[in-house]
Amino acid sequence: MAEDVDYMAVASITDGMVGAELANIIEIAAINMMRDGRTEITTDDLLQAAQIEERGMLDRKERSPEMWKQVAINEASMAVVAVNFPDLKNIEFVTIAPRAGRELGYVRAKMDRMKFKKGLLSRQSLLDHITVQLAPRAADELWYGEDQLSTIWAETADNARLAARTFVLGGLSENHYGLSYFWVADRLNGIDEEALQILNICYERAKEILQENRKLMDAVVDELVQKKV
Repeated sequence: MAEDVDYMAVASITDGMVGAELANIIEIAAINMMRDGRTEITTDDLLQAAQIEERGMLDRKERSPEMWKQVAINEASMAVVAVNFPDLKNIEFVTIAPRAGRELGYVRAKMDRMKFKKGLLSRQSLLDHITVQLAPRAADELWYGEDQLSTIWAETADNARLAARTFVLGGLSENHYGLSYFWVADRLNGIDEEALQILNICYERAKEILQENRKLMDAVVDELVQKKV
């Protein structure tokens, strides 16, 4: 903490919050600090974090039972699929409570973040990552049907699309491996087509894993909804 933190200002907007909510504020403030490359949490970090936590508290009050279940399915699907893959299997926690600036929920896996941040993933690890990101879309289809799909999984689906293009453009493609002229106009369609093929393969893989682990999914979803954590 910075020496000049105004704790009275922070206290004035956190009145009535319980220990878990205050802990969330510290976590959010610490994330903001690290994103900015700083070593101390400031008053502004804490005030911004408190506002985010307050919005999350309001969101929790406004959620219907069905919304809680939908968020639980979204988050549980990523965890259930991730435990099948070496680089992602160590799940630290799954939550469906808004926290750390996330409006829905959060799955945190203990992994080598340098691999993900510095582009050091193996071919298979990147495919596993894409599969996990597509798990919420697959779960939405399996639990609600194609006619009742929502956009709850839109963010993770975008992550998967970006990762699929990275797969092709990063030299991991069987069709384009080692090429240095990716951006030649007549190759762009081929790159997108292969990225789409990768997405389709990973999507079916995610569906298969979820179908094989239906009982586990139901148990995790029920636990999350019951405790609302």
